[in-house]
Amino acid sequence: MNLEELVGYLRINILDDTGGTGINWKNIYETCDENALLRWSNESLTEFINEAIRKACRSSYLLKDMQVTFDITLLDGEDSYSLDPRIIKVKSVRLKSSGNRLSEIASEDIWDEVTRSGREGLPTSYFVDEITGEIGFYPTPTTASGLEDVEFITYREEMTPLDWDGDTEDSPEVNPRYHVSILNYAAYLAYLKDEANSLDPQRAAQFLTLFREDFDDNSVYTEVRRVRRKRGTTSYGGIG
Repeated sequence: MNLEELVGYLRINILDDTGGTGINWKNIYETCDENALLRWSNESLTEFINEAIRKACRSSYLLKDMQVTFDITLLDGEDSYSLDPRIIKVKSVRLKSSGNRLSEIASEDIWDEVTRSGREGLPTSYFVDEITGEIGFYPTPTTASGLEDVEFITYREEMTPLDWDGDTEDSPEVNPRYHVSILNYAAYLAYLKDEANSLDPQRAAQFLTLFREDFDDNSVYTEVRRVRRKRGTTSYGGIG
């Protein structure tokens, strides 16, 4: 479904909010007087749909690929870089020109590497801090070692959110098979809107339950904890 169809399905089949007989909700914007006939504006429903898509992607890793936009150019003496905020989880990392794949480690694994500050060279490993959204490389890249671009395979969010003020024929990147299920989370958000004619915590809870039945709660933080538990107390003192 495209954006207009998504909003229409949500408005007609789930929320029952069309403004009444003879009202063309598709042509009503937040600045229109007719917006008062609707409990939720088209712009608000679009925001809820975008957030629902983000939630589904983060819960169940619906989008996985390689995006040139996410590439990082290594800098002399810099071992930490900001990841694109649309990245949910880094699956694989490699040096672009050589194709050398980097191994994943945890920052804690090199805590006891006492010579780390003096270890410089072409990176062989990486570690991700999901809290800060940064990725670190080890050893620290230098001009002498060669400053390659780094490319990723990632689980990610949609590259561009849907926009009611833009092209309503745009469709989400996620597979259409998930569209209706995703709308359950949009309905949950709609009924949480703190206004007299929309707030309904009980209905919100019902739609949240429906959403959770379709999408696993596989958050990136849960995955990281699982991987670290598997590692145990393995030492990485000899890396690099």
